[in-house]
Amino acid sequence: MTNHRFRNTFVAGFCLLLLATGRNPSSAARPGGGGGGPVPPGTIYYYQGDGYGSMKADGSDKTTTPSGNPSYQRHGGSRWFLQTRYIDFEDHGFDEWGNPIYWDIYDLVAVNETGTVVTLATVRGFDVGQVAWKKDDSFISYTSAVDTGNGVEGGLFVVELNWDLGVPLPAAPIPVFQTETSIWGEVNMTAHDWSPAGNAFAFQFLGVDGIWQLAVATITNTGVETHPLAPGLHPAWSPNGGRIAYARRYWQLGDDLHEIWTVNPDGSAPARLTQSSATSNSRRSQLSPTWSPDGAHVAFTDLLMKGNNRTQNVLRIPTAGGSTVSLSSNGASGSPKWRP
Repeated sequence: MTNHRFRNTFVAGFCLLLLATGRNPSSAARPGGGGGGPVPPGTIYYYQGDGYGSMKADGSDKTTTPSGNPSYQRHGGSRWFLQTRYIDFEDHGFDEWGNPIYWDIYDLVAVNETGTVVTLATVRGFDVGQVAWKKDDSFISYTSAVDTGNGVEGGLFVVELNWDLGVPLPAAPIPVFQTETSIWGEVNMTAHDWSPAGNAFAFQFLGVDGIWQLAVATITNTGVETHPLAPGLHPAWSPNGGRIAYARRYWQLGDDLHEIWTVNPDGSAPARLTQSSATSNSRRSQLSPTWSPDGAHVAFTDLLMKGNNRTQNVLRIPTAGGSTVSLSSNGASGSPKWRP
């Protein structure tokens, strides 16, 4: 399989990043399963403290499931989960100050529910960041810093997939976006999510002030154009491409808190879905938003800190606003991924 189509679509480029801000109110949490009304479509996959699980969107039918980032579709009757597996390290001698240089080796693999494993890429470098699926499963992407022989280059790489045999058969990784690296090679870009069309992605990067920021990169025939969204974390593109959900940062009572907001991809019309809180002895934040397949709801992690005690659960809320519904209650569930 060739990747000429992909090479013509994606052009590597450097980005210059700015930031934007904004706020707006929302409603309180309501415990329980369905919360009344029809159950939203799809399955929610989530971390549950001692492993990974899945459930319906009313919190019922909880089962264990493989770890990793689940694919958006089923192929050959199976759903596939992206995993990053550390393999070994390579000795690359010493830097100019006499410090040893080691490159880690990772395999990026897809694992299905029956335990079948397919290696999608082997990466050698300082770091491998988040791996993500395009929303039609036609490719995966990952961030990494790699040694090109002419120094360290970091950025976003794409692996095109062929599903004709019901398993993901990969092409060679293609660099599509270059970004800065630290002196040690870590990539200044982590969480990212693709638009449904696959010609743009929202991503998270560390600003010069040490605060996480969000931006959108659009791939054109002439390069990569970027623009800022807001300070925050964990961007998630809606199924129809019209909005981006994210965990927006703000400062309250000396703490770094986050709430779930949505915004247009051009940064306009920000709207708040959840409300964090801070008292003298507790802090509540919301993180890791994920959209329902119909775009009508967002599920997220609700994090509560009381002293040294940390609990987190998965909640959902209508994207039009309204009451939240608790989908877990064990205090150790989070990082949901909602899939058809």
